[in-house]
Amino acid sequence: MRVVLAKLGLDGHDRGIRVVARMLRDAGMEVIYLGLRQTTDSIVAAVEQEDADVVGLSMHNAGHLTLGPAMVAALKGAGIDIPRRHRGIVPDEDRTLLFDAGIADDVLGPGTSSVEVVEAIRRATGGAPTLTCDDVADASRSKRAGRGGPRWQSASGGTPADLCRTGWCGRGRGHSTDVPHAKQAEVIGITGAPGAGKSTLVAGVVRALTEAGRRPAVIAVDPSSPLTGGAILGDRVRMAAVDTTAFIRSVSTRGHAGGLALSIPGAVRILDASGYDPIIIETVGVGRSRSTSRRSPTPPSSSPPRYG
Repeated sequence: MRVVLAKLGLDGHDRGIRVVARMLRDAGMEVIYLGLRQTTDSIVAAVEQEDADVVGLSMHNAGHLTLGPAMVAALKGAGIDIPRRHRGIVPDEDRTLLFDAGIADDVLGPGTSSVEVVEAIRRATGGAPTLTCDDVADASRSKRAGRGGPRWQSASGGTPADLCRTGWCGRGRGHSTDVPHAKQAEVIGITGAPGAGKSTLVAGVVRALTEAGRRPAVIAVDPSSPLTGGAILGDRVRMAAVDTTAFIRSVSTRGHAGGLALSIPGAVRILDASGYDPIIIETVGVGRSRSTSRRSPTPPSSSPPRYG
């Protein structure tokens, strides 16, 4: 299950949402954390590009009555219909307003345990959908033919496929070879030590590319928890200022060694067929790995100052 978490509006207090992110990770979910001061447009773009099953927002006092309706309207305007749950200190008179306005299907008040929150999310989603190999291949073909497609196809006008739900493309199974190549896009791999600034470097490169009229894509890889299989995918925090013409997808390793995910080869083929060029792959931060060099003909490595 993939969850997008964000701070909507100008509230700068994020301790609570960070606790929620860890809670959901420990429940085995993949959490895409967007960070502070997000707008409705940036959240909608992330939900589309990340193919999120759930979006969770943290807002300032009484924001549920002002920012909440704006967020719901933005999601509906983009054709996104996902369950809505509200957790926090909500006066009884506001609960009816939330229900009537369609802002919340349920309200989880103070004292709700983490177990109850996780179970409420799972009940609301009915289990996250898993896209098949046929879904991915068919969506790529329909995009090239100018036809419509699934919700996740619409992000930035490209064909963002499900990059790591099943790992099918990384194992060479199914229809991975059927995804057509529009051209041979340049693939750039960014690796380096943790904290060296890989995401910041990628954000700067992507901004320069979009300003030059290019249409880049980023696949940002983060590690999965070896205990629960969940993950906190936080690379988008450093890429908040990137133009929405660029496509950004966060993936987790799901236990795969080498700094990458099994789905990377098929993801590159699909993004290439969708017209993105170049395609930038950011590793988890384990240093220069054999996997990165093998998947990318251009594998630069970032290092902090005075690293040697």
